Amino acid sequence: MHWFGSNRVAGSIRFEYYLLALALAMLIPAFGLGLASASRAVTAYQEAFRNGLVATAEALALATDREIDAHRATMATLAGSTTLDGPVPDLAAFEVEARRASAALGTPVLLLDGASMRQIVNTALPPGEPAGRVSAGDFRPVAESGEPIVTDLVTGAVAQRPVVGVAVPVKRDGLIPFVLAARLAPERLARLLAEQKSDDTGFNVVVDGHQSVVARSREHAIYVGRQAPGWFTAGTAGRNSGFLEGMSVSQQEVVMGFARLGSVPGWIVGSVAMRSNYVASWRRPLEILVLGGGVTVMLGAVLAIWLSRRLIRPVTDLVGAAQALAAGGTATPLPLPPASGVAEFEALRLGLSAAEAALRSRDLAKRQADERQTLLMREVDHRAKNALAVALSLAQLAPRAVSPDQFATVLVGRIAAMARAHSLLSETAWSGSDVRAVAEGELSPYAGRVALAGPTAHLVVEVVQPMAMLLHELATNAAKHGALSGPEGRVSLSWRFTDPDGGLQFTWKESGGPPLAGEPPHRSFGSRLITQLVERQIGGSIDFAWHTSGLEVSFTLPAGKASGGSDPPLLATGAVLQPGPACGA
Repeated sequence: MHWFGSNRVAGSIRFEYYLLALALAMLIPAFGLGLASASRAVTAYQEAFRNGLVATAEALALATDREIDAHRATMATLAGSTTLDGPVPDLAAFEVEARRASAALGTPVLLLDGASMRQIVNTALPPGEPAGRVSAGDFRPVAESGEPIVTDLVTGAVAQRPVVGVAVPVKRDGLIPFVLAARLAPERLARLLAEQKSDDTGFNVVVDGHQSVVARSREHAIYVGRQAPGWFTAGTAGRNSGFLEGMSVSQQEVVMGFARLGSVPGWIVGSVAMRSNYVASWRRPLEILVLGGGVTVMLGAVLAIWLSRRLIRPVTDLVGAAQALAAGGTATPLPLPPASGVAEFEALRLGLSAAEAALRSRDLAKRQADERQTLLMREVDHRAKNALAVALSLAQLAPRAVSPDQFATVLVGRIAAMARAHSLLSETAWSGSDVRAVAEGELSPYAGRVALAGPTAHLVVEVVQPMAMLLHELATNAAKHGALSGPEGRVSLSWRFTDPDGGLQFTWKESGGPPLAGEPPHRSFGSRLITQLVERQIGGSIDFAWHTSGLEVSFTLPAGKASGGSDPPLLATGAVLQPGPACGA
């Protein structure tokens, strides 16, 4: 119910509308300024993407220049060999040097006649096999100009595959009797391009002076020798580097940064990316900025409406809460209004809240006491029935091939273990028990011969009784057949939390008792009971190891059956359980 609705003047504007107008008057100019900033940011993203592609292309151009210069330098060194001096060059000795150079370069080396361009030496052929062919590359300009050259992509005369030729003149006495050439395999350049990582869809490419693809970082074998698109030729004309957009040979929209090689006129290196990636690099930030601005305006409007209603409603809400409290409704907390931020409203709200809390606290305390009493009675009833059922099962399932006195002693010991566990749970109002308390209760008859080690661990209520019976059975077995049956025998019980599952792992280890001959041929009732207690009652796992030095039993409680504490370990590792009040001495 709105207490002030009837007082509204006809034709007046509601307060929340004024706040909304004020919020929009402040936010809309800020939104416009944000759009201007977004426009500048988009331009910056575009420039960064373009500059990145151009920088990659320039770096690859330098790397390609170094690769070509290395070939030319090696060839120039070989051209100075003394085996080619004189009127009758020692071609056999030169071929040995040429093969060494070929091995260093990883590519064949050719010696051509300066006049006919016929091959004199070709290290791609077996030693001694005459060459004689005319090289596929046009190396005549080398003999004519006396300057080194790098050819465009051609098909090798011997290999019959695309190659690039690097040739230098062999000058002697002002003449050029020979031309020395080497193949530059496009695959080698393709590997060089692939070393510069691009995105999953982009690639790097080298194009020669005839606009043929020399090497490609991706799918090189498919595209080598193919002509570059027309837009590439037109866009790179007269420019040393830059940025282009167009359609790739595979009919995909791409963008490219390119740079010319300094060592080979006409050759260009390109770094290519899908245009969709280029657009995504700046569209996503733009969408975020626009969406963020729109959301900001909407949030401002919502905030203005919410604030206006928050300023109007406190009195109405407080009157309703006071009426509900006067009616005696303390069974559940009253829905008092939240803090309004107005000092007077807040003082009234806190006073009303204190009165309501005092009344409700008295009712709540009484209900909780009744509920705890009922719950405890149910728990005791359930545990008592469960204990009687377990005791009956122990009496019915225990082996009969023993004397009545022995049968009674064993049964009484097991029921006593259950009783001790019951007492521990009673002391803690059936909220569980510590591992140490359970262990001391069951192992107290053997104080001085049992060592306990492990961190603080609290067992949940349903695990305490099975754990007490489990330790009782292990101790009884050790006293009859194991380490505690002799004066020198000792037992250690340790536990630790396992990572990462959070289970609690126990290790029962006996030593100093009669030597064991291995696993017994038949499992006793006690060992079967131990296994059932761990697997069925606790829901864990168990493993027996019959070492010659004594029995070792490892069993694990699953996560949720025990919880750790911040206290220090119960006993230091190896500390011996001493007689005392806690141990029954």
